[in-house]
Parts: sequence; structure tokens; C-alpha cells
Amino acid sequence: MMADAQDGLICAYDLDGAGGARPLSWAGIDQPLPDAPQALRWVHLERTHPTAQIWLHEKSGLDETAIRALLAEETRPRCTRFDDGVLLNLRGVNLDPDAEADNMVAIRLWITPERIISARLYKIAAIADIRQSLDAGQGPKTVGQFIARLAARLTERMEPTLEQLQDELSVLEERMLEQAASPMRKELGALRRRAIGLRRYIGSQREALAELGAARPAWLDEDDRVRLNEQVDRVTRYMEDLDMIRERAFVLQDELYSQLSDRMNRIVYMLTVITGIFLPISFLTGLFGVNIGGMPGVESRVPFSSSFLAWRGW
Repeated sequence: MMADAQDGLICAYDLDGAGGARPLSWAGIDQPLPDAPQALRWVHLERTHPTAQIWLHEKSGLDETAIRALLAEETRPRCTRFDDGVLLNLRGVNLDPDAEADNMVAIRLWITPERIISARLYKIAAIADIRQSLDAGQGPKTVGQFIARLAARLTERMEPTLEQLQDELSVLEERMLEQAASPMRKELGALRRRAIGLRRYIGSQREALAELGAARPAWLDEDDRVRLNEQVDRVTRYMEDLDMIRERAFVLQDELYSQLSDRMNRIVYMLTVITGIFLPISFLTGLFGVNIGGMPGVESRVPFSSSFLAWRGW
């Protein structure tokens, strides 16, 4: 069951600790938690909606610093531990067909042993996966499982984007061998910018997940830490792939500039040859066109060509 996102509450659940959950409305999230050993409430908000902002400031009970972090306009992945909770900012690939892949969407989370408050602006497929698993009774059972599963879903969706970048770069390399290089300058520049943008956020994401594992909050057990470490290793491999893509693009750009330089050198050589042929002719033409005394045929009434031939003794 999905709540109406137009009121600022995208969804809210009381997790039952067995993989299922009970959906909540605005009225429900202000009620006390169920009296259960593993009671956990998840509230997912649309961060720019006025109703969601009012609830955070007036009813959430969060520290003002945490609220500002959840509502910040721009943020990079990070993990910050407070006395009463953990602030975790993560990023996922934007799957909107009209969006650039490097324009990664953000999710911000406030995490305590009994409650998770998350906020986003754009739709995140990883969150939809968790909601579907909860509705099916196969969702996360604890806070640690929730965070580990979210990190895994965000990470695995990065792989197709990286593969697409590698495929596009391979196509450019083949085109470099088959045709003129100049039309590829814009495409190559766009590919490098996308790789750099992804690398910037993915690098921060790895640090945030590593810091969360190292912080060892009480709600993160050993199995959850192992799962987080797996995602850290996976993100590290993605960073290495992006570094390789950037290096290949740099080598390709060098080859592109080399081809353009060779072409320019050939053009300059041809211009030099043409100049060497026509410069003496231009000099002679200019010399005999000068109106000064003493030039052969100047005083003659016969055509200039005849006077010139007579002057040469022809």
C-alpha cells in the first residue's frame, strides 16, 4: 500500500521484524511505536514539500542540525554520527531517460535503533524495491538489514551505467580507426565529463559506507557490517572502472589531437609548397609592374613584350 506523495509523505511503515510491515498515514507516524522487541518505524518524505518540512521541524523530535542536513539543497554522500543517531547521505544513478547519468539522485537518512527517517527529491528505484519487498513480506527485518539492502540496491544499479560508458568508449575507439576524428571531439568530451561526475559521487559514497561500517553503531550487527563491506568493495571496483574509462578517454583524446596535428602539418606543408612556387612569380610580376625609370621598354612605343625581347637580345 503506497501513500499519496502529494501530501509530502511518500510512504511510512512499522516493520514487524519478520520481513513484513504495516503502512502508516500522517496520523499513524505520530503514534507511539508498537510494543515489540524489534519495533522499527520508517518514514519516507518528499523533502521540498511544506507539510513534510513542518513535520520535521515540529513533530519529528530531531535536532536542528539533522533537520538541516535532511533538507539541504546540495549534499554529497557522507556519514556523520551524532549522540542520538547517524546521518547518512547516499546517491543513486538517475534512471530518468531524460537525465544525465552523472546527475545522481540523493537520499538522506536519519537512523536510530527504533526509527529511520529518509528524505528525497527525485524518485529512487532502490527505495521502490524495499517497499515492494515489505509489501510482499520479504523485506528487511532490522535497521542494519534495511541500510545494507538500500546500499546494495543503489550500488548494483550503477553497473549498467558504467557498462554503457565502456561500450560508448569502445565505439569511439573503433570510429577513430575508421573515419575522421574531428566529429568525435564533442562526444569524447561529453563522455569524460560523465565519467568525472560519476567518479566524484561514487568516491564519496565509498567513504560514507566505509565510515558507517567503522562507526559500529549498535543497530549494525556483524552480518550487516559484512554486507556493507561487500558494497564498499563493489563501489571500489566501480571507481577503478571509472578511472580506467578516464585513462582510455585521455589516451583517445591524445590520439585525436595527434591526428588533428598531423592534418594541420600536412596543410601547412602544402601551403609552403604552393607559396614556394608562386612567390617568385608574384615577385617578378610586382617587379615589372613598378612604374620607375630604367625598366626595359618603359620609353618604347612598341608593346612591352617586344621591347623586353629586344632588350634580352631575343
